[in-house]
Amino acid sequence: MKDIKIVEVKSEIGAGTRGASLGVEAMKIASLDLKSDFSSNMRA
Repeated sequence: MKDIKIVEVKSEIGAGTRGASLGVEAMKIASLDLKSDFSSNMRA
């Protein structure tokens, strides 16, 4: 499997669209729910 890079940009550009700011945060929460190590491998 190839490595992927996820870039998290905190922005209010999509503020008029519900859930627009949940992209990367939603993946982190889902990985915690599934007890995955996905979010633990992310660098800040």
